[in-house]
Amino acid sequence: NPRTALGISQDRKTLILAVVDGRQPGFSEGMTGPEMGQLLIEMGAYQGMNFDSGGSSTFYLNGAVRNRPSDGSERRVANALAVWDTFDQGPPPAVAVATGFEGPFFAPGAVNGQNGWSGSASITPGAAPDGGRALVLDDNGASRNVTTGADKVQWIDFRARRVGGAGTGTMLFGVSPSAVFGAVRFHSDGRIAALAGLGAGGYGTAFWQNLTTYSVGEWRRVSVRVDYSSNVNRYSVYVDGRQYAAGLAYKDAGANSSLQWLRFEDSGTGSWVIDDLYVGNTHYLYPRIEPEQVAIPAGGSLPFVLKNGPATSWQVFEERLPGGQAAAPGTVASVDTSGRVTASSPGSFRLRATDSQGRQDASGTVSVLPSLSVGEIRAATDGSSVSLGRAVVTASFADHLYAQQEDRASGMRVNSAETFPPGTRIWATGTAATLAGEKVLNVQTVWASETGPLPAPLTMSNREAAATRPGLHPAGLLIRTSGRITRVEADRFYLSDGSTGGDGLAVLLPGSPAANTGRFVVVSGALGAAGGPTGPAPAVKPRSPEDVLVVD
Repeated sequence: NPRTALGISQDRKTLILAVVDGRQPGFSEGMTGPEMGQLLIEMGAYQGMNFDSGGSSTFYLNGAVRNRPSDGSERRVANALAVWDTFDQGPPPAVAVATGFEGPFFAPGAVNGQNGWSGSASITPGAAPDGGRALVLDDNGASRNVTTGADKVQWIDFRARRVGGAGTGTMLFGVSPSAVFGAVRFHSDGRIAALAGLGAGGYGTAFWQNLTTYSVGEWRRVSVRVDYSSNVNRYSVYVDGRQYAAGLAYKDAGANSSLQWLRFEDSGTGSWVIDDLYVGNTHYLYPRIEPEQVAIPAGGSLPFVLKNGPATSWQVFEERLPGGQAAAPGTVASVDTSGRVTASSPGSFRLRATDSQGRQDASGTVSVLPSLSVGEIRAATDGSSVSLGRAVVTASFADHLYAQQEDRASGMRVNSAETFPPGTRIWATGTAATLAGEKVLNVQTVWASETGPLPAPLTMSNREAAATRPGLHPAGLLIRTSGRITRVEADRFYLSDGSTGGDGLAVLLPGSPAANTGRFVVVSGALGAAGGPTGPAPAVKPRSPEDVLVVD
């Protein structure tokens, strides 16, 4: 008869799986039970187990049947022994989303408009398991379109917990909001459940299949395996690595194409916190490089990490010049043993990491952009994509900061929810624009390289600060100027040293105790702009009340 059996070595380190064909004269007569046992011994087995034999004996490996079943084809069976190899994933890893919601790719505040996300949820510092940032939903939601590869099996993996109360948090996924594959829900009564069955309009006749339970404040890891292969269209759900549901039917009958959409939403008491989101074609425990794809200004540096690592080695490869020609190793970028990449010159490259088991992942293409000075970005056409080289932060406010060149030749406003203390050296990519009379950089990504001494303010007259003297363009610089207070308003006061007409130069500092008409003050701050009777005009923006010194 055909036979199926397994054996294990005496040191319990080697598993032996064996299938012998039979009932096919001239090809294979099969084996008796004792003969199968002897075969396992010859292969090194110390203990063994005989499985169902006959037409059920099938050996399936990497997508194909490797033996010749006696029925002439695979027999339908109720169960099987399966081994999932997380070392060799088969298809090359293809990551659609991999994020911990950290900087420089996400800034604190509303997630809407950040890296393809829409909705009113927030990026909140201190909310992640490691004390970093996470996506926090509080009676709101956040959605993102995803682009997956050609593989018909995709994984969704994320960490989640409820804080402040047992409300309801739901993750939905599918082709679109109207073509949903399924959903995983943290119910308000402490259940984690998955949606199963068809449902038209809302959840229709679909039902929630209970998986396991959770406690408020407890982090749980949710993993979903989506299979939209022909005639499959099912999904499975794992919680903290244990499978709780398999073969769940899709909600919408029309949801039979690729995974293209995700949504997280929350309702009720408390908040739902999401972190470490991954979407891709490899098992969620397989090592992967993050960030997957990014642009770095030439001269800048950025740390990469190997999730599910750690990495024992890093390598830069496929270096190319801007025209696509191959570049000599080290021309475009280099990487140290910790995964920090330093970009040397414009071009592109990929990054490879290896862990202690020999498993590897390769990043997508990383672009190195020409590094522009602050002055060059100020001269750029509005709407141009630009990359800011090393600049020093001189002032930081709620939704923007000011940065200037080390030589104090030029400065500008940088619009970013990311805050950095003065003296921080930053790099950024984004778009040049003009806002309310100021040339600004609307950032896409911004990150710090190191901190250092803060350049001293440039001392200048009110006339020089107002840029009415030919040849001077001090906007965006850290300056110091002085004069007598001529007028006080709710959000500003004006000072004059006699070099300009009217009330003089505006100083934006609401409620300053020093703002009394007639006093002589020395003011330090970033030179920005503010609305006035005839439109935007230069204005000094002190970093704190300590930047206003009363002389008399």
